Amino acid sequence: MIQYDEQLIPQLKSDHATVLVLYSNVANMVNADQWGSVPTALREVRIALYGHLLTEGVKLYSYMRRNLAEDQTLFEVYRSFKKRNG
Repeated sequence: MIQYDEQLIPQLKSDHATVLVLYSNVANMVNADQWGSVPTALREVRIALYGHLLTEGVKLYSYMRRNLAEDQTLFEVYRSFKKRNG
């Protein structure tokens, strides 16, 4: 059973910031015609994003699904968000 983790939301927010920085680095490389660096930078984005999505899927959504199931209104909000975001 997935337990409440008070550090999860700060971790996910930090992941968002990291992915944004990595993505910005790729955009800067493209704008500077540094194409040789782009594949490595894109792999870094992919690894960071995959790790984030895995954490989000396992820790956040599993926790929410289990703990919101008893509150039909909140569970429907969760389900509608999940449908829109993956």
